[in-house]
Amino acid sequence: MEIETLEKLKKLRQKVSCELETNLVPFWLMHVKNDGEKGFTSWMSNDLVRTQAPKGLVLHARLLWTFSSLYGFKRDMKYLKLAQECYVYLRTHFLDHEFGGAYWQLSATGQPEDTRKKTYGQVFLIYALSEYYKCHPAPSVLEECKTLFMHLEQHVFDKTHLGYYEVCKRDWTLADHQRLSDKDMDERKSMNTHLHVLEAFTNLYSIWHDDLLKSRLTMLLEIFSEKIAQSPHGHLGLFFDDTWGVRSRGISFGHEIEASWLICEAAKVLGDSELLARFEFMGGMLAERVHTKGLDTSGGLNYEITEQGRLDTDKHFWVQAEAAVGFLNAWEMTCQDEYLEAAEAIWGFIDTNLVDKQYGEWFWKVDADGVPDADEPKISDWKSPYHNVRACLETIHRIDTLLARHDQRRETFTSEAPSRGGLNSVGKPPIGAYKKLMGKSGTESDAATVQNS
Repeated sequence: MEIETLEKLKKLRQKVSCELETNLVPFWLMHVKNDGEKGFTSWMSNDLVRTQAPKGLVLHARLLWTFSSLYGFKRDMKYLKLAQECYVYLRTHFLDHEFGGAYWQLSATGQPEDTRKKTYGQVFLIYALSEYYKCHPAPSVLEECKTLFMHLEQHVFDKTHLGYYEVCKRDWTLADHQRLSDKDMDERKSMNTHLHVLEAFTNLYSIWHDDLLKSRLTMLLEIFSEKIAQSPHGHLGLFFDDTWGVRSRGISFGHEIEASWLICEAAKVLGDSELLARFEFMGGMLAERVHTKGLDTSGGLNYEITEQGRLDTDKHFWVQAEAAVGFLNAWEMTCQDEYLEAAEAIWGFIDTNLVDKQYGEWFWKVDADGVPDADEPKISDWKSPYHNVRACLETIHRIDTLLARHDQRRETFTSEAPSRGGLNSVGKPPIGAYKKLMGKSGTESDAATVQNS
């Protein structure tokens, strides 16, 4: 590894660590609890005005994941205490002790309000409980993970066409309407939900090496490769019918760059080198497409191409967070400088445009001119520390691992450093090799398709 690259990584780590320690963590420690209501803050405006609001499963599961992860990173008891409080609240108020699973939403006072079993929410609870188990390895926590997994298998898994349906009623019968939220299409399967099923099962498999779970995780990777990635424009399809027919034409840059590294993590935890090579290849191609079509001159990542083919140039907080990890992951796999530069640029964009210097945390989004949308909340069902805290922790961990590897292999790096376009330190081919394997650059033809999408 070149001295210049080492210095870049050290500076990036310092920047990210500072963002985590001086902005994000202090904000959530200060505002996550509300003395005036039981449980955790469920809604706060951009200028820090709390409002009593329904309590969402996704927000609370993401809080549990965040504080569990922070405890794993810092070993500071204040994070474990918050994780334990969040776990108790979820277990006491969200779990359905009659039918199993977890309610989608509670009232502001903690009573069941929306009792549907949305797959997205169930798997985020699995993701969070799996992380909590790593810092609090009680057998009961693992049993809760297993029980949730089996509910999905028994009630939500499509035994004929594979994959998982979107929404069930409280008693686990299939709901009439399958949309996750008002902005989503009313279809039975989606890329977004399957991405987070994959994410949750990856974390669960890291603590529970079950054969059925392993087969489902492998199946999910194949679904991404053979079904979700087979949309006409070469990007990940967003919505599907029962038989995996594509029902959408939009392109979500945030989900694609998030998928580019989550599929690699899933393949890695399975311990199959051939599978890992396949999905690092796929992850590299996803990162390349997003890098080519989604970035703009500000250094930020655009939001999406709509169903009508319009480029949405808003920069959403979660999209930038996932891009920071996705481009760093692409650089790790390929040693292509443009990906490290993209990761650096994303963090620069975040610091300049998204970090709220007055009230703390990040704005929900900014427009093409960098103007923040102050009407969007700082805390809500869909605004939590999950994306940005995870981006910080992932970036720090990855850089620390790379620097430690460099120290261990200093002599090898000095005497046998590969040239640009060759193999990186762990023998993986660069993106240029991916293109040759694909038989085309994947740029001109895809761009033409996107313009017509």
